Amino acid sequence: MEFSVTNTYPALDVARYIINRSIDLGSPVSNLKLQKIMYYVQAASIIKRETRIFNENIVAWRYGPVVERVYQEFKNYVDSDIDNKIETLSFLKVEEGSIVLAKEKYNPYEIIRLEDRQLIDEVIKGHLENSALELVKRTHEESPWKVTNQNDVIKECSIRDYFSGENKEDRIYGRYS
Repeated sequence: MEFSVTNTYPALDVARYIINRSIDLGSPVSNLKLQKIMYYVQAASIIKRETRIFNENIVAWRYGPVVERVYQEFKNYVDSDIDNKIETLSFLKVEEGSIVLAKEKYNPYEIIRLEDRQLIDEVIKGHLENSALELVKRTHEESPWKVTNQNDVIKECSIRDYFSGENKEDRIYGRYS
């Protein structure tokens, strides 16, 4: 079963929300930690709503689940925290026959609907105290990553089946037994 991608967001909008919200909560994320939170946010949406929250695939990489587009956007941070809120976006546009760099005000809080922000916040808050390496270890213990070949897409049905299991949904929210 594939999950609906209607009413989903681009993964970058979800990532930008997570970055800004984590900063607001006093716990900025690194790109590595961001990737794991993205994975758990997608799992939360699949379990609670039976739909994806963002439309890009999650891939099994060496250090766990990754949304490649998001990784590429923030890879320049290497293993440092992303500690600058994203409040503007830069883009190229044609103006009077020339290509110029333009900036636009950006607020992911206005893009992500309230009910989706609440779901994302629950996941973020559950993992605030976890380090990126702890999250890598935990995702490596979970079958969606374990049964997927490196560089292949982690299937939504694998995520649903695993996190629907007994006491597994707690892992989405940072409650590990």
